[in-house]
Amino acid sequence: MKEINGQFIMDGCALDDPNRLDTAEQLVALLRTVGFLPLFSNAIPGFSVEERVPADRWWTDEESDPWAWRHMLADHPEIAYGKFFNRKAGFLHKDWFPVFASYRRNGYDFDALCDDELAPYTWKNAMEQFFLDDQLVGKVLPASDIKEESIKTDLQMRTYLITMGFTQKRNKKGQLYGWHLATLGTPETKWGYDFVTSAYSMSPQNCWETIRGHMLKLYPAASDDALWSLLGMRILAANTPADVKPAKVGKKYPGRKPHPKTTPPDKSFPGNLITKIGGNIPLPITEDQFAGLRYAISTLEPREQDMLRLLYEESCTLRSIGESYGITSQRVRQIVARSIRKLRHPSRLTYIWLGLDTTNRQRKEIKRTSVFPIVALGLSTRTINALVSNGLDTIAKVCDAIANNPQIFRDLRSFGYGSALELVKALGKHGVEFNCQPEYAALLLREGNPVPINR
Repeated sequence: MKEINGQFIMDGCALDDPNRLDTAEQLVALLRTVGFLPLFSNAIPGFSVEERVPADRWWTDEESDPWAWRHMLADHPEIAYGKFFNRKAGFLHKDWFPVFASYRRNGYDFDALCDDELAPYTWKNAMEQFFLDDQLVGKVLPASDIKEESIKTDLQMRTYLITMGFTQKRNKKGQLYGWHLATLGTPETKWGYDFVTSAYSMSPQNCWETIRGHMLKLYPAASDDALWSLLGMRILAANTPADVKPAKVGKKYPGRKPHPKTTPPDKSFPGNLITKIGGNIPLPITEDQFAGLRYAISTLEPREQDMLRLLYEESCTLRSIGESYGITSQRVRQIVARSIRKLRHPSRLTYIWLGLDTTNRQRKEIKRTSVFPIVALGLSTRTINALVSNGLDTIAKVCDAIANNPQIFRDLRSFGYGSALELVKALGKHGVEFNCQPEYAALLLREGNPVPINR
């Protein structure tokens, strides 16, 4: 396809060409043989859908229109559609997708790519929307949810995302109108994790040689440069094979001082977990910090606690942990990564940084100051709005009202027994001690009776 004076000129075939494609079913049959095929012409003559269809059939909205075949094949059970060929669109057959995935990903699941700090943060933000559940089924979202086209293209080139289908908007009468809008999802959602990763045992170099050898059988005249520009990929890893082009590195300037060597990470507990959490926490940690770490972990879900213990304390492998829970190692990696993100939250990281006793003591001191805001209690938005709208915007004001004027809580709008119990429990966690059970204190608060507290 060429653009001349704002018009697209297609490199179509003749009507009597024996390799001519007329329907989407014929394209599927061809893909079963060739394995993969770009949509538009490229540096390899004959290797595209465009060169197998007459030029006047494009954008006619008829059955023979190749542009409409994308809509038919995107959700086909045997075909993956996406930008796989030098950042241009094309088709991959199911039989060849694991080979491309192993080569393009270098054997890295996306979570592993993040763990080794090889994924840009823009990729992470985009892929978080396609989180896989225990059955490794992820969401299918409109492509417009990812604003940057380059990010969508990069993730498709790496085979982490594919086009799952196309949709159209509907008017008030239920009629379809407008452009077809693409939806994106993970190939694991379409075919399952075990299938997509079935070629991970092959090295990226062997996968590339397999793809290259297959292409040379079909197109013997294709040059290595043409094959590399269309099908190749600089893999994101430090251990790049010598025959595969490595990732780009910065220029070496004479006279530049070498980067100072860093201290090797601690591989024993709790140093290995502290290093993973980050936050510039100096090692080794004190006993109070260790108690704070234990407390922070205890606030997680039971399964998350157990997996952190098995992985970091007992040095179990992801595979063995997955087998004990009946899930895949990929799912274990996701749960552990989510647990680490929870431990990085300021509410938990403070306990690790300062220690359990120090943090509790500081919170008791802070709650006595009149300037400490009520939002620090972590209450729901409904409860906070009810308190702030009546001038109770600090912890000190709330405590004074409980001790001196509890009638105000009975008259608060949108402040029922549930809000009162939430407030009492939150104050208790911040060192405000009630001389009765929280449930009874909340009941007294709603009835407008004094509640005995120690501040």
